[in-house]
Amino acid sequence: EISKITKCDTHKKIGESKDGKFTYYISTKGKMDDGFAKEFANTQIDIIDKKPRPENGFVLSEKTDLENTEAFDKKSVKGLGNLSTKDINGKEFSSKDFEKYDLTMVNVFATWCSACVNEIPDLSEVQKEMKSKGVNIVGVVTDTVDDNGINNDALQKSKLIQEKTKASYPFLMPDKSNFNGRLNGIQAMPETFFVDKKGNIVGETYSGAKSKEEWKQVIEKELANLKNK
Repeated sequence: EISKITKCDTHKKIGESKDGKFTYYISTKGKMDDGFAKEFANTQIDIIDKKPRPENGFVLSEKTDLENTEAFDKKSVKGLGNLSTKDINGKEFSSKDFEKYDLTMVNVFATWCSACVNEIPDLSEVQKEMKSKGVNIVGVVTDTVDDNGINNDALQKSKLIQEKTKASYPFLMPDKSNFNGRLNGIQAMPETFFVDKKGNIVGETYSGAKSKEEWKQVIEKELANLKNK
């Protein structure tokens, strides 16, 4: 059966998943060159159980994320009080923008994440309906900035997404601090967290996309928790 799937004729078992449901093999086809076979035999193999994916989203596959050995603990980031960045259209955005609302929902996504993009129209509706209750929404498009600086392809794609989805809220770009490190170590897209008017990160973190009504319920819960503090 493995040969049919892989089109290979030699299979070496290298391990099993912790729950015993999966068996892992390395498969090869034909006789290897002796030198290559020797090097191949010395290859170090790591088997890592994948984290459960959100109901509606994507799990990132970084090895450190999957092993849960990130040196950075995002829970240690308490706030975004000194944030200074720009949206995808070049407009300045800072921690002062949080002061205008009791609660700001920060939705972290990427242009390649279809689940993220699909929920934007609902988020736009939520933003309009919850604004009177002192709630705002901002998006953070993670792939508009990479190791080389601004990623123009992703930037243009994010502008198109904003236009096509008629999003009524700003799409922000990561700043040099990566939102004080809060964006580091994110394991799934989309990821959503909340900020109060002082820039403090409050409430729970939510992985995966949700419907309009589900988000409204979440926001009502976070608002109530904020007022009861």
